[in-house]
Amino acid sequence: MKKQVVSILLLGASTTLKADNGELERLVLMREAVQTKTIEEFMVAINENNWIMPRIPSKWHIENRVENEEEKHLLQAARDFGYQLALRLKTLEQEQLEIQPQNTLYQRTHLILDLSDWCAKPVGYHNYILAWECLNLSVFGLNRLTVSKEFPIEKCEILSKRLNPDWFGKTRLLQILNDEAGAVLFINDQIPYIKLTWEFGGRDQLMRDNDSLRTMEEAEKQLGINFFKPDARFINIQTFLKNKDFFNEPNRFPELPKSFETWNSRHYTWLVGITELTNWRNDALNLIKKRIFEETVQ
Repeated sequence: MKKQVVSILLLGASTTLKADNGELERLVLMREAVQTKTIEEFMVAINENNWIMPRIPSKWHIENRVENEEEKHLLQAARDFGYQLALRLKTLEQEQLEIQPQNTLYQRTHLILDLSDWCAKPVGYHNYILAWECLNLSVFGLNRLTVSKEFPIEKCEILSKRLNPDWFGKTRLLQILNDEAGAVLFINDQIPYIKLTWEFGGRDQLMRDNDSLRTMEEAEKQLGINFFKPDARFINIQTFLKNKDFFNEPNRFPELPKSFETWNSRHYTWLVGITELTNWRNDALNLIKKRIFEETVQ
């Protein structure tokens, strides 16, 4: 029966597509699993089937940087799965609120952290967004456990040690930006404000439309601003000029939206949101320290 469902879902592309149908079938099964199973069952399915999280680029990347039709179809199938996972994360928010702050919530928070790491393994635009949202959910769960005086603070400390994964940070963000652009635009991962990466496109309207700006010096002189800061340079101005479309139509949002709300958008506010999550994480760690101090002085 499951094979029939997969066949039906793949119908329409199977007659002309030469892509790896095994990979397409895997993505369809993953999408079906995340739609129908609990998050615990889904994680079991991941382990039993050795499912690997696919790289999920933005819609813009597929339309503007991918030429091979087979690759486009596979990437779109990955995006279809990712969107269903984003919707599933939305339901987890309410579940995290309803679960009592005891071992069940503790195990669920560990599970969400596992899912976060799984999502972040590929260097992908939406991979980072999904992993980011999982990490945010885990912080929420940890806070509920910490304020519960009946729950052992030692277990809260165990969870807190997982709040700074290797994938979380500016290095991965710049890898993703380069991957999205299809060119090595950014070479320095020490940008002090990650927001600056998109402000490249926001500040230099003149430069976008002026192909005569061939060097850093000419650009700074003609624009009259110190736009290219030493800690955020492109490899060269030609690379920037060849990829001006990468900075077009930046979507701005007054608040940090959920991934399912902006799935087809790009320039997602997560480039600024990394600061927010860092603050939430620090608040969670401080809450643990506060409880430890209170229990010590009692």
